[in-house]
This record gives sequence, structure tokens and C-alpha cells, in this order.
Amino acid sequence: MSNLPLVEQFWSANAAGDVDTLKAILAPDVEWTVVGRTVPIAKTYHGQDEFFGELIATLIASFRPGTVQMAVTGMFEDLERSTVITQVHEKAESVTGATFENDIITVMTIAGGRITAAAEYMDLLEVSRSILTPVDTP
Repeated sequence: MSNLPLVEQFWSANAAGDVDTLKAILAPDVEWTVVGRTVPIAKTYHGQDEFFGELIATLIASFRPGTVQMAVTGMFEDLERSTVITQVHEKAESVTGATFENDIITVMTIAGGRITAAAEYMDLLEVSRSILTPVDTP
């Protein structure tokens, strides 16, 4: 059975800020990794509390409300490995007034109808430039 509808629902809920739907889609013990080393958000988040309390909270605080736009521009599914790879184009206005625009590749693992793990790849220089304030940067 295809996991593409579940992942499409995840990205739609993410763009809409629908936390209840996101919590229903993500496994309670999800491991979400923002791959990289150059910005504070690049790390592995263990469980929904860290995912929402740290990563999503940082992003919500970084963007002007109502400016986030996300478009899924590509999806690939490996049914044997229960893996979905997505390419998402995200655009928003930061609270500092900068325009944030990034293409994100996410490799998600699905089990039991929920996302259990993800590795997210993006331009971290763009994240640092437009989202994080100077006190947030290492």
C-alpha cells in the first residue's frame, strides 16, 4: 500500500500549521534529523516533544504568521523499504523581514501508518541567513 497520501497529508498539515494532524501522522518516538552542522537546528530530534518543542517552535518563532508557503515539487516511494523521498519548495518571510526560500529534500520512513524517522536536507546557509538571528548562530 502506498504511503504517498500520508506524506502529502504531512506536508499539507505542516504548511497549514495543523499540529493535531501532524501529531497523528508522526510516531510518538519519531526521530527527525535536520542534516548538517552549521546551524543550531541541525541535529536529531527524538520524539514528538523535541520535534514540536524545539524544531517547529523555532521555525514558528522565525516566520511572520501567514507567510509560509510549501509546495511539494517531487515525490518518490520505495515500497520495499517503506520510504518516501520528497522535494519541497518553501518560501516565507522571516520576522526580521528577510525572504526565506529553500528547497528541502526529506527521506521519510513509514511504519504502522505513521512517519517513524526522517532525514531532512536543505541549504543551511539560507537558514542561517534568513531565519536565525545573530544570537542563534554559533
